[in-house]
Amino acid sequence: LGGLTLVLNVYALAAVTSRLLTFGLTPNRVAVVGWNCATLLIMAGVGLRLVRARRAPWLDVFRTSIGRYAPLAALWALALLLLLPWLPPPTP
Repeated sequence: LGGLTLVLNVYALAAVTSRLLTFGLTPNRVAVVGWNCATLLIMAGVGLRLVRARRAPWLDVFRTSIGRYAPLAALWALALLLLLPWLPPPTP
């Protein structure tokens, strides 16, 4: 299930990035691309740690991994708060 989620996240990231390159920069597209990148990194990091810790209790590894990588989402939210007001408005 985690692998399917990673594949869908990469697909969504490619679709939004394509729209961003085709139709230009909008605050919504910037937010979505950054959020997809953050969640992709979080899921990849958690998955990698779960694969490496085969013999350890998976739930403990999962919890510590989420705790380690979750600040990426908070950093992206902070970046949005600081950067989005400076982006030019979307052109019609």
